[in-house]
Amino acid sequence: MALRGTARILLIVGAILIAAGIGAAVYGSTPASVSETDPLPVGWQNFNEFQWGVVAGGTIQGSWQCENGTPVQVFVYNDADYNDYVNGANLTGLFNVTAASGTISLSVPGFNTYHFVLQHGAGYENTTQYVSVTLTTAGSDPTYTIGGIVAVVVGALLIAYAVRRSRRTAAPPGTLPSRATVQAPPPAGGGPDTAPTGTGMYRVPPPLPGSSGGTSPSSPPAASAAGDAASPVGTVVVTVQNKTGTDATLDLVVNGEPVTSMTVPAGASQQVSVSARLSSPFGSTVTVEAVLAGGHRAKQAVFVGAKGTAPVTLQIG
Repeated sequence: MALRGTARILLIVGAILIAAGIGAAVYGSTPASVSETDPLPVGWQNFNEFQWGVVAGGTIQGSWQCENGTPVQVFVYNDADYNDYVNGANLTGLFNVTAASGTISLSVPGFNTYHFVLQHGAGYENTTQYVSVTLTTAGSDPTYTIGGIVAVVVGALLIAYAVRRSRRTAAPPGTLPSRATVQAPPPAGGGPDTAPTGTGMYRVPPPLPGSSGGTSPSSPPAASAAGDAASPVGTVVVTVQNKTGTDATLDLVVNGEPVTSMTVPAGASQQVSVSARLSSPFGSTVTVEAVLAGGHRAKQAVFVGAKGTAPVTLQIG
């Protein structure tokens, strides 16, 4: 069975979606790892955070060590508890320990986003602590796993529709018209004889399918090439609260890139909306930082859906 025009395009697109969906699902199940040393800036509200998503049961394993030799607080939160923690709640989470160094081996329930958080140990809020972290996380990332399943299903539906369309439009055997003979035209000087029994009448058969003459249906126009897909973008509504007694001038940084500067008066709050490029068409986690002179900063990460909006609150002082 030969595929034509639209059916062939649908078949190709369906095969591409299935291949991409399988690749995304496999990538989402690949263990992720991180190994780096980051400062915990001065300020009780400052913390460092690492996160990963799990749609099936997963694990987190690794270690941390404060290069200063001073204790830090280590937590593991699910997404709801993490949002409460960022807004000032005092929660123990799935894991909670205070030590200058240690190891973690933790199994977590599935279908959630989990956050590994490092915070100043009690009494060291005014000290910049440098903490080395080595983590390996395993489980299926919902962004890639669910997206991959959706792509496979859509691809299979497109292929099934292409095959059905091709079968429906194929001509049944024996329906092609037979070759017709043309009788001699009428003698010159006289009009054509249109009588049923006239000797000068001749018949012209309809054109064969695919010929240039007659009124046979024209071929469907070729599908236009799709333009490059734009990178998915979301919006983060950032509220900066200045709890200090002096005006604070700061830079807002989104996913490591400065986006704007602002000055927040002492004891006041300001709000600004910023755009963030996303790493997945289904949305991704966006990290927002308020960076002050001297390197002091407040940081928060939030999941933003494509073309969606998410709030972030950063406290200074």
